[in-house]
Amino acid sequence: MAEWQPTNRRGLYVRHAKRCRSRQGKRCSCDPSYRGKRRNPLTREPEYSRSSKARSEVVTWLEGGEKATEAVQERRSAGPTFGELARNWREGVENGSIAKRRGRGRYSETTWRRYGHSLDYTLLPECSDEFPLGEGLSGRVAAEIEDFEWQIFVDRCARRGLKRSTINNHLAVVNAIYSWAAYPTRRLVARNPARDVELPPGDETKRLRIADPAEAAQLIAALAADDAIPYAIAFYGGERRSELENKVRYNLR
Repeated sequence: MAEWQPTNRRGLYVRHAKRCRSRQGKRCSCDPSYRGKRRNPLTREPEYSRSSKARSEVVTWLEGGEKATEAVQERRSAGPTFGELARNWREGVENGSIAKRRGRGRYSETTWRRYGHSLDYTLLPECSDEFPLGEGLSGRVAAEIEDFEWQIFVDRCARRGLKRSTINNHLAVVNAIYSWAAYPTRRLVARNPARDVELPPGDETKRLRIADPAEAAQLIAALAADDAIPYAIAFYGGERRSELENKVRYNLR
């Protein structure tokens, strides 16, 4: 069987028919096949494309690998993802090299069971049956996730009906990971963006954060005119939700 021969294009190989005149140094007289060889952008292991009669198809495959490699390198230079931090933190906790804050020893078996469940079913999966994140926070660069995105995460948990204690457990894991990563000897992230995130209000604890008039005005300005009026009434008049619903229902806004 004819062998694959390198071409002038790096990574591109050609295979001519046995009776092709190119084997005698003459012009090709067959319909050659092409195949590409590149390194996988993630594993850096060599991989091959399928053989094709279309040279452009194989060249496109090679260029796709080059662009993917550049994207991977760019992402790595931006810093670790939250998922990578979480897995490193988990490994350290499990082997005993990472303890609770302020040197208070290892996590108890009960606490770690809850933390592990939070990692496996909510924080690490890009999308899970229990809680589809949507934002894909585990795949995001940890240092680029903003405070409001973690607040959205908590609020979305609440809207899905998760108990306040469960949400608090998720947030405790996030804070533990960021606190570990932001420690001065590591500096994997500059700060903990989840530190000031609020839990949803419960029967025993009221939400502490209240938007001041200036912030309320900015929030209302971002809404459509029909939506801004009931929200303005809520912000400045303090009406109950049922009263607002009645105003909307009877077009009294």
